[in-house]
Amino acid sequence: MAKHIEEIGVLEKLPGVVYAPASELERYVKAGALTNETLIGALMKSFDQNRHRRALLEHGRTLSYEQLDDISSRIALSMMKLGLRPLERVLFQMRNSCELVIALIASMKAGLIPVCTLASHREAEMDYLAKHSGAVAIFVDDDTPKFSHLDFALALQKGNPALRHVFAAREHEAKGCMTLRQLAEQSASEEAHQKVVEIVSSLDPYQVAIFQLSGGTTGVPKIIPRMQNEYLYNMRAVYAWVGRQKDEVVFCAGPLIHNAGMVCHWGPALLNGGAVVTDNDLSSDGLRRIITEHRPTWMFLMRPLLVRLHEGLKREPLDLSFVRGVVNSSHAQYVSHELSMPGFHFFGMAEGLIMSTKKGDPQQAIFESIGRPVSELDEVRIYRPGTEETVHDGETGELVCRGAYTIRGYYSAPERNAEAFTADGFYRSGDLVSLKQYDGKSYFVFEGRLKDVVNRGGEKINCDEVERALRESPDIIDVAIVAMPDDLYIERSCAFVCVASGAQPPTVASLGLVLQQKGLAKYKWPERVETVSSLPVTSSGKVSKPLLRERIKEILLVEQQAMGAVSGETRVV
Repeated sequence: MAKHIEEIGVLEKLPGVVYAPASELERYVKAGALTNETLIGALMKSFDQNRHRRALLEHGRTLSYEQLDDISSRIALSMMKLGLRPLERVLFQMRNSCELVIALIASMKAGLIPVCTLASHREAEMDYLAKHSGAVAIFVDDDTPKFSHLDFALALQKGNPALRHVFAAREHEAKGCMTLRQLAEQSASEEAHQKVVEIVSSLDPYQVAIFQLSGGTTGVPKIIPRMQNEYLYNMRAVYAWVGRQKDEVVFCAGPLIHNAGMVCHWGPALLNGGAVVTDNDLSSDGLRRIITEHRPTWMFLMRPLLVRLHEGLKREPLDLSFVRGVVNSSHAQYVSHELSMPGFHFFGMAEGLIMSTKKGDPQQAIFESIGRPVSELDEVRIYRPGTEETVHDGETGELVCRGAYTIRGYYSAPERNAEAFTADGFYRSGDLVSLKQYDGKSYFVFEGRLKDVVNRGGEKINCDEVERALRESPDIIDVAIVAMPDDLYIERSCAFVCVASGAQPPTVASLGLVLQQKGLAKYKWPERVETVSSLPVTSSGKVSKPLLRERIKEILLVEQQAMGAVSGETRVV
């Protein structure tokens, strides 16, 4: 449906999607943040302007913007010929690769809404997401050594009649599904380009572009609608805030399908003529090859990869002078001191708000804080948990936010929405922060979480979901999952378990087997088990998670002190 440039707000509302009212959007339009552009329209403009520049880089493989544009348009047209229509949903369960980016862009060109699941999701998550989103197709990998995503998708399809198509990234004709190559070969370039231009020009800038997922802190992940023009603005704001440049080469070791990978890394790069490294070999040799072959100027590396890279550099140094920034959530000082590269923190949520430190910030702010919002239109407050009262200066409280690119509600989740937003529309993040002054400017400092989750290297594990699955085991009387500190992953999950009389104490392996049978992703499995006679409770009779977190810290400290006594060292958690 064509849209007049002066119209503000969506023309055709999708059931279950919470849209901002036109009166609220008007200030963002007047500020120049929300434009009458779609995300995919802006990407296509960049493809045309940068047609001869490099777009996607893998080992021994380079795709130009022109090639990316052509192949994604042909795939888009072939999906239309199969009967897929604008605003239908398409599940994605793919690791980082050129094929992932190609398929995402092709889906957006066809007006489809990608549903951004993780490669590690299994039955419990995928069956729910397929049904809840009403997905009509799924894109998958099938070249992982331990798991066939294609076989999994075909089995998922049998239980979901609406899931009409399974598309594979690579060659799997024998299993009866279409591959990206087959889709591309079924349509001619000129016809595809004309049809895509027609479809994209008809898309509503205020309509859903992407379905991202929450971290699953209240059970299975909640679906997050991100709109065409607000998602575009989010990417532009990130790019401008940190001062990135057209000649950049971006390497994101985290999932490119994640909101962080999309809105902070490959999205801004492709909107501005940069190149994106899509390699997924994160071994020590793989990291070294990526750096030497592609010379990335911006990198997102989690703590385990930083340590892996550091160990490799000690054996054989590399020239890293071309690196302009290494981004992660909390290890800027390590990057600066141990790797001799500029390190910066970022903080973000799939629901919207992004904060970051950047070049020119005081060093102490870069090392200690999560920076400031990337947009001047971001409104951030710190409330006393459970209230709408602002804390005093310097106090810790819950971060709440509102802005041009922060959501107004989860998809088809009225009960969750009633809890997640304040009376005046601020999103309750569940994250605890404080404000601190550095050289006369205020920066946000991360202080923890209200939500009962474990943050394992950026993947959020919902403790309640794992506990409910484990309690169904006949030998387990009760269980509590808590975070334990970890040098590599920030946190890992520890299970405190009460077992029935005469039952064998559970092990990490036995609990993993239970959760595997329940269809939970492996990253959610506990990585330590402590058997206890009872779980500590509060005065109101609820299990005291704070006491259990302190207990595992004490256990780890005693173990580390014992190891230190043997080696002559003492480490402090």
